[in-house]
Amino acid sequence: MVGYQHGTEPELSYVNRYVDLDLMAFVQNVTATYLPDLATSETSACCSDHQSFLENGYASAGFVEAGGYTIDPQYHNTSMVSARGANRVGKVELS
Repeated sequence: MVGYQHGTEPELSYVNRYVDLDLMAFVQNVTATYLPDLATSETSACCSDHQSFLENGYASAGFVEAGGYTIDPQYHNTSMVSARGANRVGKVELS
């Protein structure tokens, strides 16, 4: 889920486990092209939906808020919707 902002500036973390490396390179390129000032980092967080897609033969990409999946207090909650966090990171979802 991307849309929760922890801190004063948005940051996007790219997952580097259980992902298709070519697809991740594409995602990073899209982010750099459309949001060149967005802070980014890498995380070794695992075990989200992208992992099961990759294990079943589908290319997958993983990206989350800085701090990982569970930093969001609405993680896996009925209030977890992308519209609640309308910020620059949300633009990546739509790119």
